Amino acid sequence: MLKRMIIKEWKEKSGLFLFALAGLVLFFVAFSVYSKDKDVLEILASTLLFIFLPIFSLLLGASGFSSEFQDGAWAYLFSRPVQKWRVWLAKYVSLFTILLVVIFLFTLLTKLHPALKPAPDTFNFPLVDEYMSFGILAFVLPLLLFTTAFSLSILSEKVHVVAFLAGLAWIVLQVAVTRAISPLLAREMVPSAFSLISLTSLLVPLSLALASLMTVGRTDFSQSKRRAWIYTKFAALFVLASICLIVLFALGTGRLRRERYVYNLEVCNNAFYFATERGFYKFDLAEEQTEKLARHPSMWGQMSMGGDKVAFVTYHYSGKWRGFADLRIMNTNGEEESSLVGTENQQSPLYGGFFYPIRVSPKGDRVAFIARYVPKSTTQELWVINSDGSGLKGYDLGIVDADFYRLISFGESERSLFLLCTGKIKPGSRYQRAGARLLRVNLDSGQVETLADQIRKPYVASLAPEATTPEAGLIAYIQYDEGMSREILIVLNLETLGKHQIYPEDSVVGFCWNKSGDKLAFLTANSKLGVFSTVEDKIVQIKELTGYDLRWPSQVLDWTSDGRLMLRKLEQAERLISLLDANLIEQKTIRLPFPSHYPPQIWTAGKYVIIENTENHQLWVLDLTTEKWIQIY
Repeated sequence: MLKRMIIKEWKEKSGLFLFALAGLVLFFVAFSVYSKDKDVLEILASTLLFIFLPIFSLLLGASGFSSEFQDGAWAYLFSRPVQKWRVWLAKYVSLFTILLVVIFLFTLLTKLHPALKPAPDTFNFPLVDEYMSFGILAFVLPLLLFTTAFSLSILSEKVHVVAFLAGLAWIVLQVAVTRAISPLLAREMVPSAFSLISLTSLLVPLSLALASLMTVGRTDFSQSKRRAWIYTKFAALFVLASICLIVLFALGTGRLRRERYVYNLEVCNNAFYFATERGFYKFDLAEEQTEKLARHPSMWGQMSMGGDKVAFVTYHYSGKWRGFADLRIMNTNGEEESSLVGTENQQSPLYGGFFYPIRVSPKGDRVAFIARYVPKSTTQELWVINSDGSGLKGYDLGIVDADFYRLISFGESERSLFLLCTGKIKPGSRYQRAGARLLRVNLDSGQVETLADQIRKPYVASLAPEATTPEAGLIAYIQYDEGMSREILIVLNLETLGKHQIYPEDSVVGFCWNKSGDKLAFLTANSKLGVFSTVEDKIVQIKELTGYDLRWPSQVLDWTSDGRLMLRKLEQAERLISLLDANLIEQKTIRLPFPSHYPPQIWTAGKYVIIENTENHQLWVLDLTTEKWIQIY
């Protein structure tokens, strides 16, 4: 029966197959014509993967029972001495062979065409917190859409209508189910509502397929409304069962949400401060005790510290569930908490706005912040206020295409402010040329000066510690150089505006100033670790690394107070942290107190090292003298 069914479906669906074949040929020609233009290749590859193959899969699945509707062959089909579910399964497998052949031809295209050979390595797409390769996604995504459309094909003979409803149902159900389960699960199990492939997106088509299978077995297809009603009931039942399975799986593996996320960690005044959705905490390095400073939940944990002050932003709802921001400040010991400025007062120039990011001056007497979407002030986005709530002043940055700001620091005796600005990417622009601009704002005159542009993702720039570079100051950042096609580490002297390229021989992917501000460690794309001395104005050490965990390079290294470098290391599946001396020779390795799939971030303060366990929302502190671990949150 299966062999005859496969032959029958191939004959009936030959038009769809020829459509797919013609489309692949056209894409082959397009890839050949634009083989040297990476931007166009990315657009073509995305079009093929996200538009062409999904549409073909939906049309193929939606045509599953179209011939039975058109010919009135339901009675003949189910009159055979074969169980109905076997008929459903046979048709599914028959159409699935057509999909497999098209995917096989697509795989040949990516393997044989010179322009697409690197595609499996260069094109990657999100899979929760991991990444799914181009080739795997090209198989999984069409399969899910095909299954969804085939499940709905028992309801109508109109192929295009079923295909549209199937795509819509897959998206809506995935978003709805993700929103339903996300409050219950730990962060590592929560997919984005728009993640293409996740546990949720796998269970939704399976639920619809089981509903379709049960409907075929319990109806005679003489009454379309009854058939649709039965299908809807089974679909709702199986989707709810899927949610229960996910929750049970999370419960069985210990991945139900237990703690709030840890955000924005800073070291100040011999203490370690961090924010969660539950409030702000302080870990006293001398007494080795954790203390809660404030109950107010912070929006995404944003906070900033300077002098003996810590500023943060809270949000609350009022009226018709409208959110309002409140910029607050308190002492680093948690006392004298007060509100600086909010957006709820209709008389305020910031009414209805959104605060992000914020920065406290080194002396703690001023707070700068960006206010976006303020109805009363469409030009003034940068604001500065004194820590006692007086002297609120706005600045027009004059950047029309601004998309996002990041405050770096105050400079020049707090008379200026440095910030990064990313512009909106216009349709058709070259993405690899997009980057942030480094701006200096004179807080006395309001003059805005662009110091550098094309600062690359993750838009990293940082000032050297002000203790050793007052007034003049140095800023390090990574800039894309079109001539060399590399990302170059640059140190900018803020007094002379002179720029020094650090190790232009290779792209730099991460860097970190030492505590005294006279040395800059950096990592390159080819796994080299270097140290640049601002005093000697040259690279004093450089070494190729092997066996180290260099993922998320902007968070991979830090300096200890005695001038040693600390890196993550991976040794026989064990997570370690490694201490390197001034010659970049490994002195010792220390095992982490917890297993970790994700690379933990490292902070150092005095003789202590702070590690975040992102999977279980924990913070651990290591005493470098005793090598003793303490869980502080």
